[in-house]
Amino acid sequence: MPISVPGHADHLFRDDPDRLITIVASEQEPDHDARNLPTSVGTGAMHRCQISQMREKRRAGIAIAILLAALLVVHESHHFFRYGHLAPFGLLVDVTVGRSREILGIRGTTEIYQAQLTNYGAFPTTITVCDYLDSGICDTMINYVVERRRTSADTWVVVPEWSEYGSRSFCRTSFEVTGTHLVRRRLWPAGHAMQFGWVAPAQMGFQIGGQGRFTVFLAGDSDSKNSRSSAAFYVNEPKQ
Repeated sequence: MPISVPGHADHLFRDDPDRLITIVASEQEPDHDARNLPTSVGTGAMHRCQISQMREKRRAGIAIAILLAALLVVHESHHFFRYGHLAPFGLLVDVTVGRSREILGIRGTTEIYQAQLTNYGAFPTTITVCDYLDSGICDTMINYVVERRRTSADTWVVVPEWSEYGSRSFCRTSFEVTGTHLVRRRLWPAGHAMQFGWVAPAQMGFQIGGQGRFTVFLAGDSDSKNSRSSAAFYVNEPKQ
């Protein structure tokens, strides 16, 4: 069968046919080692790339874990120094202590205890609250009670003097409170909070050295099985 060669190879064929055969064979049959070299080099480079990516992902994961741990330590430390206890996972009732000179029947300043419900969980939580109008201004109330520890039996009893501002008047109309209606309110995670009550122990309901707490009813129906209670606060001033 005749061999067709380019014009520049035709001159080589006339001068040296054996040389043309050698050239054609070398072009059609590449060296075995040269053929295998790119595959082995490419496989090694890909393997090194995969190892490098795995190391980068591992470093990123460790960095994220360290950052989250540091944020958790900072959050818990801040909560402990402010409230005197660590923050558990989920809903929590916290109590802060302040002072006021505007409490009826109290001479000078006195301690007041204010409560708030906070979601320290990872998911939203829905509670039942009451929206209302107070002298035409929109506001929200939560169903709660103030309790006092009965030391003789180590139980908690409701303080009626302060329940007037909580469960006894929850979502009920009065002279100034109108337009009451129950609504479901969502508390978002990562520290979304609602303030809901206060107590001035020196005014009524407590004795010096006693303990009190706030209990919130999450469904708005005074069901103790679906409630959250704060840590105990201590009364440091005598009743006036």
